[in-house]
Amino acid sequence: MNLLAVASVLSLAGCLAAPVAYFLGLLEVSTYKQVLLVFSLAWFVAATTWAFRKS
Repeated sequence: MNLLAVASVLSLAGCLAAPVAYFLGLLEVSTYKQVLLVFSLAWFVAATTWAFRKS
């Protein structure tokens, strides 16, 4: 796996972990929104770049 694949998978894991952390009471709503925004943007950038890179 290259760096973009790893970044994509880790950011997707962060997108899935944020709601769980909020549900468990580990994050407040404002922090949850910020974390989800950052991981979502990271996922869109990493996954799109990974998908359209020239091999």
